[in-house]
Amino acid sequence: MSLIKKIFGGARESTEAQQSSKLTEYCEAVNFFGEAKAQYILGKMYYFGHDGTQTVPRDLVQAAKWYRKAADQGYAEAQYKLGLMYDSGEGVPQDYAQAMMWCRKAADQGVPQAQTAVAIMYHRGDGVPQDFSMAMAWWRKAADMGDAQAQYNLGLMYWDHDDIEPDHTLASQWFHKAADQGNSMAQYNLGLLYMRGHGVPQDIAQAMMWLVIARDSGEVLANKILLEIESRAPTAPFDEAQKLAKLWMSAHNSKA
Repeated sequence: MSLIKKIFGGARESTEAQQSSKLTEYCEAVNFFGEAKAQYILGKMYYFGHDGTQTVPRDLVQAAKWYRKAADQGYAEAQYKLGLMYDSGEGVPQDYAQAMMWCRKAADQGVPQAQTAVAIMYHRGDGVPQDFSMAMAWWRKAADMGDAQAQYNLGLMYWDHDDIEPDHTLASQWFHKAADQGNSMAQYNLGLLYMRGHGVPQDIAQAMMWLVIARDSGEVLANKILLEIESRAPTAPFDEAQKLAKLWMSAHNSKA
């Protein structure tokens, strides 16, 4: 049985005082044994204000403290979360250099979300000199590991960025990868590429299919474009697009 379950197990009906006592007991145990994973879990409990069974007071300072203990032991997820806290100034003074340092440690251990964070910091120039080539390199690492946000960002960079040579074919490929994972902005932009024939053969039905999927994923811009098409081009293949969208969503929901 895990340390958390030993301490909190069967205590759903406990009083607030009992919960506080158990939390103190857990903190002391984690501190004594020094297990990185337990320290990380305790950091998450404080960050989100719960442990899955009990209400834990949300305390960002304590969250950062326990993330730091785990991060100092090389626990990659804790390094990443600590980096995000330094980036946003949650529980610690905002410090972009520290944010980059901790996210980079996690990124070097292969955490794709951390690799995306490092790419964003290079893109913004936070904690490091702005470097679009480095941003692209880190996004590529994360994208190759399947991170949808990184795939979407690569698509944007290849589609339209002042410092990167445009490549609409690559843009469509990365948008497609992110779109297949449910990224609504990638779905929307992929629809625009099909509409314009940029990087892919022009295909109005495919364009509208992706716009319908993006709209149904909550993308307001996609709905706006669809309404404009409906008012200006009543003969557009709406029925075909709806059928294609339903087939896509059915296939992808079945994989989930």
